[in-house]
Amino acid sequence: MNLREKQQQLTRSLIKDTALELFCTQGIERTDMTQIAGQAGVSRRTLYLHYKDKEDLAAELYVDNLEQMFGQLLFDFDFAQPVQSLEKILDQYLELREHQESLIYYDALWSLLQYSLQEPGRAP
Repeated sequence: MNLREKQQQLTRSLIKDTALELFCTQGIERTDMTQIAGQAGVSRRTLYLHYKDKEDLAAELYVDNLEQMFGQLLFDFDFAQPVQSLEKILDQYLELREHQESLIYYDALWSLLQYSLQEPGRAP
């Protein structure tokens, strides 16, 4: 990976961290791209070079967090006891839903569903 690619990766990470913080504190609907750019210390142009809109950014955060959450849950899966393992994963998943930070996943999903329903010709 060259220096430019590393810088782009760092910028994307900074934008995502900032957006996640704002989405968690203000909600997705009350956060706009200008706020994200300002808080992250990047220009709006830079932000739009990385993400076409707020929904694109929220979708990436949603996927990243789902991968991380389910990756952690599945790490302890025991193939010798699949039913018990699935029950344990489900219990852990339900416990995660109780934490404030996990609300971003559901907020993002709901916002993306509403957005897709508003766009003609887009399936949810």
